[in-house]
Amino acid sequence: MQSENNTNVFIFKVLSNEVRLAIIEALLKKPMNVNEICEEINEEQPRVSHELRCLAVCGFVYSEREGKRIIYEPNKDTITPIIEAANKHARIFGSKMRGCEMLSDIRKMTSR
Repeated sequence: MQSENNTNVFIFKVLSNEVRLAIIEALLKKPMNVNEICEEINEEQPRVSHELRCLAVCGFVYSEREGKRIIYEPNKDTITPIIEAANKHARIFGSKMRGCEMLSDIRKMTSR
């Protein structure tokens, strides 16, 4: 049951975007600027900048200016533990998730 007051759902909405998730996973390796992120995840700069803006507003990443460059890093207090827990869960239950009929139905719907 979804509630307007349940802000937890927003965490998963932010993470459900593949580009935003790729950005966070790239930043877990090391802090980077926009161009480095684009190269790392093979996405165009306008798209990466757009998704970074969402991640920053939502508190998923922090930025710091170094001269002309802006360096991004994940929120180590809140987001890094969530991603680490998700990766652990995927390592343990990945094959079961791939075999889940409900998820395969979702994949069929989104691949049209």
